[in-house]
Amino acid sequence: MGIYTIKINEKSKKAKTFIKFLMDYAQNNEDVSVEREHIPNAETRKAIEDARKGRVNTYASVDEMMASLKQKAGVHDSDNQ
Repeated sequence: MGIYTIKINEKSKKAKTFIKFLMDYAQNNEDVSVEREHIPNAETRKAIEDARKGRVNTYASVDEMMASLKQKAGVHDSDNQ
């Protein structure tokens, strides 16, 4: 049995059609299996690394967290009215 690695841009219409074909084919043929390896994007990889190294924000309450997020986003309570 051989193992093949195919990199596909999942957002294109042709790729979606090809993936559907592969999945359908594998479902109907016991000699074929399809495994999807999820590779996080750069932003997600950085967030994972930050969390593992303890570089995270902590808050005493949801209100405190929301106030911090609003401040970082430049949103003021008067903007919501």
